[in-house]
Amino acid sequence: EASASQLRRLLARGQAEPTGTEAAQLLAAYGLRSRAAVRGEILRLEVRVQRHAELGTHLAVSLVVPGYAAPSGYGFAPLDPLLARRLLADAGLRCDAQVTAEMLDALALALVRIGQLALDQPLLRGLRLRLLPQGDSVACEEAETRLQLDPAPPPERARLALAPYPGALAQELERGGA
Repeated sequence: EASASQLRRLLARGQAEPTGTEAAQLLAAYGLRSRAAVRGEILRLEVRVQRHAELGTHLAVSLVVPGYAAPSGYGFAPLDPLLARRLLADAGLRCDAQVTAEMLDALALALVRIGQLALDQPLLRGLRLRLLPQGDSVACEEAETRLQLDPAPPPERARLALAPYPGALAQELERGGA
């Protein structure tokens, strides 16, 4: 709820596309710390949360490799660690000499948290950030974090790709003879 209040305050101040510190504060509420990038960091992962008119809110993940068009992985929130790992694999990220299993676990956890952010915050129309894995932790590159807010978000069923089944339509059926 504090995060939703923060987003409403940003919109009230006319900030529909917060970056930097304002965006980092929202991410921190979901356990995602931010920091500046360090020269020479090789592995960077770009994550985008976008709202599509027909698909709803989805995540896209791709490696940031200068001069190379890296594959992207796509998924819908909510994510669990297994789905997040598959998303990373679709983006071409697997265990090797540079990428440890701990690093993949940390990236998967970050994706789960980003997916939860997308579910929890209807005012969030879009998000772009870069994840910087280091050992068994991940940080967001503060200078590359951008939010897009929507002052009039669509209803939940239109906003989410996997909308919850409305409770009002749930019914129990009695089977005869059993």
